[in-house]
Amino acid sequence: MEFWDVAPETIEEAREEFLEADIVPLWRFVIEWQGRGVGSVEYSHPYADTDYLWTAGIDIFIGEPAARNRGVGTEAVRTLLQYLFEVKHLHRVTIDPEVGNARAIRSYEKAGFRFDGVLRHNDRFENGRYVDTHFMSIIEDEWPAAKNRWEAEVDSDD
Repeated sequence: MEFWDVAPETIEEAREEFLEADIVPLWRFVIEWQGRGVGSVEYSHPYADTDYLWTAGIDIFIGEPAARNRGVGTEAVRTLLQYLFEVKHLHRVTIDPEVGNARAIRSYEKAGFRFDGVLRHNDRFENGRYVDTHFMSIIEDEWPAAKNRWEAEVDSDD
């Protein structure tokens, strides 16, 4: 929760915050690990009312501490990227972790994202604190190589 500000106190609050899109069309999926839901991954088109449907922003949250540092998040991001590039035929996917979230940044780089720059005061928490974020992207031409690395990792684990 260090990078998500305030945790919801009730299931109703969590449902409202994480399951009901309120600004733009948003698609959220539960991440399952060892038979239980441990987080969520989502995508949206940041400019859904324009012709920008060729790009999407994604986000991920692993809420269960036991599921962190086990490759669960990287796998979820890669699975979402595969869907976005191979089924939805997007051109670009972006993500913007806080600059201090080194674990997330490493995971996104492992999934194929590249660093584009820092967005100053790009996120704001309820307590009024602004934070800088890394702007990262992967484009459709980079996806095949990222997917090949992913498949090579899976093959080496067998």
